[in-house]
Amino acid sequence: MFVSGCCSILFGFLEYAKSGVTFSVLCFVVRSFSALGAAAYTTATYAMVIDIFPDNIGTVFGVLETFVGLGMMVGPALGGALYQVGGFILPFVVVGAFIICICLPLNAYILPAYEEKVNMAPPLDMLRLLRTPSIFLVSLSIVMSAAIWALLDPILEPYLRDYGLGPQYLGLIFMVIATSYAFFSPIWGAVADKMENTKLLIIAGLVLMALAMLVLGGSPLLPFLPDDLWLIIVCLAVLGMANSLALIPTFENLLNESENSGLSDEISTYALLAGLWATLYSLGEFIGPSVGGALYEYVGFACETTIVAAALLLMAIVMSIYCVCEWWCKRKSRPRDLESTEKTPLLQNSNRRTDIAVRNVSNCIENGPVPDSISRSKSPFLSDNGYSVSKASGELRGSIVVST
Repeated sequence: MFVSGCCSILFGFLEYAKSGVTFSVLCFVVRSFSALGAAAYTTATYAMVIDIFPDNIGTVFGVLETFVGLGMMVGPALGGALYQVGGFILPFVVVGAFIICICLPLNAYILPAYEEKVNMAPPLDMLRLLRTPSIFLVSLSIVMSAAIWALLDPILEPYLRDYGLGPQYLGLIFMVIATSYAFFSPIWGAVADKMENTKLLIIAGLVLMALAMLVLGGSPLLPFLPDDLWLIIVCLAVLGMANSLALIPTFENLLNESENSGLSDEISTYALLAGLWATLYSLGEFIGPSVGGALYEYVGFACETTIVAAALLLMAIVMSIYCVCEWWCKRKSRPRDLESTEKTPLLQNSNRRTDIAVRNVSNCIENGPVPDSISRSKSPFLSDNGYSVSKASGELRGSIVVST
């Protein structure tokens, strides 16, 4: 955070670099270090959020993204106002000073300190994650969602010129998508916390984004659509809502899939996933304007939005097929219902800890005296030579039948 604040202040003073080459080189260097600082505190922020709120990851992540949307809403307006007052240097100095003097002390005082040693996740863990089909698909959805957000930056303003809008109205229209994103992010986060399979939310978000892009650009596939400004505004609002719907559940989904892949549930894993998520999002922000600007020059706005919509629909279809296959495999792997016997409920509902307990009890009965934790029971649900096992901690309670 300190590095980002300093770089912001330094960037404001670059207007005094007279040479065009010198200015370009210094801009690249300063912005590179600024990105380094932003990546550091962003990764740390997401990792600590997961560690502090492990049961409400979707909700908290949605709240964080709400402030991202608010920043995108306030940033252009505030920057423009400061530029009018003090020129090029003032917006960057004010933002940098705010980060160093306000944000940095608040974070140092409020956020918890991690004094214990944290095991660093090896880089190969990230490659192993990306080789997992589910994580790979979620990663692609993150890239595409971020690319859609950034794609409109270079192409929407030229497209809206035909409507004769002034700069102030163009700025308001650009705020529509950020406002919608900020409003719906905590809602989808709360919904994601209550769902078992959050991939369904991602699929719904991808489909809604595809439909919004088709209507926004006046796709040739929909020649009956009216060419009205109100329709564009509605599409931008839907696009912001759908973007948050597709993006907010991704972090929690990555966490669940990483645990299923064998990574430990600790702060180092959280940091690894936070870095992965930030990398994928930044990659999308890079691809969006690059590809969007090139397509706009060659095929125009309507055809470009149609191509993007087709890519989103294809991604939604692929993820839907994967979800169906995943559901079918889980369904086939479930044991068939057994006839009710005195052993069936115990064995059928056993988990890993119960299986370990069964083996320990068997060993005790075969090789030595029965411990105090295993007592003879005359429960009507057990046979005469049955044993009732209870865990002192209360974590595992049940009756285990051991045939001797």
